[in-house]
Amino acid sequence: MNIIQMIENAGTHETIPRVKPYCVIPFEEQAKKWRERYYNILEQCTYNHLIATRYAKDCYLCCNQYLINHADFILAVYDNDPILKMEPAAQLIAYARKKKRGIITIHPDTAAIPPPLR
Repeated sequence: MNIIQMIENAGTHETIPRVKPYCVIPFEEQAKKWRERYYNILEQCTYNHLIATRYAKDCYLCCNQYLINHADFILAVYDNDPILKMEPAAQLIAYARKKKRGIITIHPDTAAIPPPLR
């Protein structure tokens, strides 16, 4: 069971008492296609922060920066494949490195946890 499933099914406070999920939302209508699941996740979060009321070209970038600026370290499902260097997750990792945050990655296909990124 992954963290999203735990949040949806039982709520993190019951499943993992020390985990307090925060949800940072890039823009208000981000979840049009999966609204029910989206609201279920939001209900389980201890905090929600909305970046923009409407989609803007930089809302995902602002979301990533907000996340990194408010974290000591990040845990990311991420494939360090050179082909994916322009993906949003790669940009988040690059910004975290720039800000000297700790980074732990989990490979999306194998669930392997490689040595921490620096």
